[in-house]
Amino acid sequence: MPSSKRQKIQAVNMYVGEETNFIKVIDEKVSLINADIEGAELDVLKALRHIIVKDRPVLAFCIYHKAEDLIEIPNYIDDLVSDYEFVIRKYHDSAASVNYAAELVLYAIPYERKAKLCEGYSNY
Repeated sequence: MPSSKRQKIQAVNMYVGEETNFIKVIDEKVSLINADIEGAELDVLKALRHIIVKDRPVLAFCIYHKAEDLIEIPNYIDDLVSDYEFVIRKYHDSAASVNYAAELVLYAIPYERKAKLCEGYSNY
């Protein structure tokens, strides 16, 4: 990875829980939050709630580690920022998996970001 890109990555090596104050840790606008953290996704969403409301990033969260995540994670995001649109994608590498819910990723896209992506595609 080029050094110019590496400088934009801010690694945070710390315990994350509901009380984690990411506003003190991250000093720039957040545009994407991506998490596959083995069942702790909802805890991270709760810890990042202030940043999600303030910066309105795109969210990409795994929702297959716990059965309740399929319902609780989208509900939590919708309660926090009600104008996000949701897309669920199952990645095909695991399509033959015994665990049919494996590799499900929930994408939550703020309305204004989706609208900007779709500009010029009004005929679709």
